[in-house]
Amino acid sequence: MQAIIKEKLSNLVKPLSYVNNATNCDWVVNNLFAKQYVSFLFGEAGCGKTWLILDIMLKMSVGENVFALLPTIPAKVLLFEGDITDSLLKERLNKFSILPNDNLMYVNKYNAEYSDVSLELTTKEGRHGIEYIISSNMPDLIIFDTLISFINDEKDAVEIKEVVNFLRTTAEKYNCHILVCHHCRKKDGKDQRKRLEQSDMIGTSVMNRLASLILGIDRIDNDCGTEGVI
Repeated sequence: MQAIIKEKLSNLVKPLSYVNNATNCDWVVNNLFAKQYVSFLFGEAGCGKTWLILDIMLKMSVGENVFALLPTIPAKVLLFEGDITDSLLKERLNKFSILPNDNLMYVNKYNAEYSDVSLELTTKEGRHGIEYIISSNMPDLIIFDTLISFINDEKDAVEIKEVVNFLRTTAEKYNCHILVCHHCRKKDGKDQRKRLEQSDMIGTSVMNRLASLILGIDRIDNDCGTEGVI
């Protein structure tokens, strides 16, 4: 083994006390979303993912608690929206008591396509466009709604690894947290009564391995026998 390689390998081994020199974790949402990391939020179609991320965005923009108990300070949030049009987004925002403000920004993939601009996470052109938007606005939290709108195939392990590595590098480079909304497989038969598990998220397991946090939104029956969402 070359002497230079041996020296580099030797330098990698340090006493555990060395981590005391590391900087403290910087949180976007305390004990939930850490800067420089990527997480996933997944659930069935129609379970309320977009409603939930809008609630998170609006509360973060004014420094209100997320999920009623996790503290935040006013922060900038950038939404890459690929599932719904501006008109539907407006309808949903009108349901909230917090009004959109200067801390909230969004890019609609529908509008980008009309302007012949690529925002695909799977192409160099698209990634360059996404990074330009991020670097120009410097948000604390970035949300992609949903992953499939910005990729070709969630089952392609090679493609997904490249995408998630880009997101992780971007989160670290611009000191932000990136939250990716995604779908789970459709439940049928006996699975209808089962709670969501990490393995229910559609696509390659690469996503599970590379994410810092995975949140699931499950459908449950409440005491009245009607369907609810958590």
